[in-house]
Amino acid sequence: MNLSFCSLGCPNWSIEEIVSRAKTYGYGGVELRIGGKQHVDPSMSEDERAAVKALFGGGNLAIPALSGYTKFADGEDLQTQAAALRKNIGLCVSLGAPVLRTFLGGEGTLAQEGASVLKECCDYAASVGVTVCMEIHDALKSGGQAAALVRMVDSKGFAILWDLHHSVKGGDRPEETWGAVGPFIRHVHIKDARPDQSLCMIGEGVLPAAETLRLLRDKGYAGFVSFEWEKMWHPELDEPETAFPRFTEFAKDALA
Repeated sequence: MNLSFCSLGCPNWSIEEIVSRAKTYGYGGVELRIGGKQHVDPSMSEDERAAVKALFGGGNLAIPALSGYTKFADGEDLQTQAAALRKNIGLCVSLGAPVLRTFLGGEGTLAQEGASVLKECCDYAASVGVTVCMEIHDALKSGGQAAALVRMVDSKGFAILWDLHHSVKGGDRPEETWGAVGPFIRHVHIKDARPDQSLCMIGEGVLPAAETLRLLRDKGYAGFVSFEWEKMWHPELDEPETAFPRFTEFAKDALA
């Protein structure tokens, strides 16, 4: 199985340290967060982009996805969001990242205007080899809702990022999420949480992480599974030097 981690989990590491530790811990790639050049950003020059791509290539590591923060729900400035999404698509092309994360956002819904704007962006993304994946997160709570959005946007460049934590919070079991939207899942986030939803070390909570890894394997999922350790937002969590190798060990045991 293709494993990566999100750079959200190591906000204080340099890009060089990210590559070095990913190799040491047995990952096949790293999902890079877009924002404030931590660790990549559309404001990067072409030389800076080329340097990052070469660094990963030299380490035989993929950049399977970039984590963007655009939103397309009701109430968002759709043209501003579309412009940002297009810049992020360009960054994906420069870095060789095939997947770009976006959000629905807040507790809103995707109206027809938002779907049309998103479709135009996603059609462009498909033309340059990028898939825009909306994450199951916030108002997008289940595989069924995600499948409805896939039909609504109706673009070869639009798919789904399955975040296990948020789908479980939305009431889905893993097999229900997969059954509803499996053919359109292009990237997966896995973490663990306690019954009160507070985050914890993988394998120490109640989320069906091992079950989900086995389901993905058995269904022939070919994309990356990315360990999302939210150290950026929750500094009280263990350091990535502890959490990242723990996940590769956990995945190995789950799939044995």
